[in-house]
Amino acid sequence: MSVYTNSGRATIVEQIRNMIHDQPGNTMIAIGSGVPWWGRRQNEKHTFSPQRHIQLAHPPQNHADVELIIDGDDNPAHPQAYTVTPAGRVTLALNSAIPDEATVYARYRAYVPPPPLASSALVNAVGYTRIAGLSFLDAVPAGQAPQGDFITVGGIHYQLVDQPSRMLLIRGKLEAGDAVGDDINEFALMTGCKIAGDAPKGRIYYPADQMEKTGTALAIERRLPVPRDGTLGTDFALILVI
Repeated sequence: MSVYTNSGRATIVEQIRNMIHDQPGNTMIAIGSGVPWWGRRQNEKHTFSPQRHIQLAHPPQNHADVELIIDGDDNPAHPQAYTVTPAGRVTLALNSAIPDEATVYARYRAYVPPPPLASSALVNAVGYTRIAGLSFLDAVPAGQAPQGDFITVGGIHYQLVDQPSRMLLIRGKLEAGDAVGDDINEFALMTGCKIAGDAPKGRIYYPADQMEKTGTALAIERRLPVPRDGTLGTDFALILVI
């Protein structure tokens, strides 16, 4: 089976960059609100089974941050009183201070599942925004200080470079009045888009119902929700890696 070389990957990224640059209305960033529980705070009432476990409604974003509050108490139980698996199964410790078959409130943040490879669109698209900027990127080796312009994502530094590379930084922006009332936690680079003919001309952002063609996703990213209450704009970026 053939493999992509780094130079081949850089050529593909350059072609994608040129396509976006030359046809700005054809390729846009879609934003969406996903499924209501993704990344949201949960407060669930559960009663431990005779086998001394409960199952959370959703896997937690961080199983170490799950809090249990015994019904009628105001303080969280000590975290050593129970264990939590990544799938959200909570089991009482052998000498737990939580009584057997106790009723508790479980507080935690639900995780955000990664998009399936078969995805071609967002789960719940809210709107589409034109791309604000494009830059090639190189990852900065661990322990090396970045030079010049760079960004940091997940603790990793990425250097902005002039020559084509296998990474493309795609910038977007929402003004304060865009997508108000929605918590945004899914983003996609969409190609084959077309703004409806009766939509206002010259805008950067278009609600989903003002798109004639919503396109097909080249890449999708899901994140913890970003509230949109109409008070602040939001700058965001996607990194496309080939």
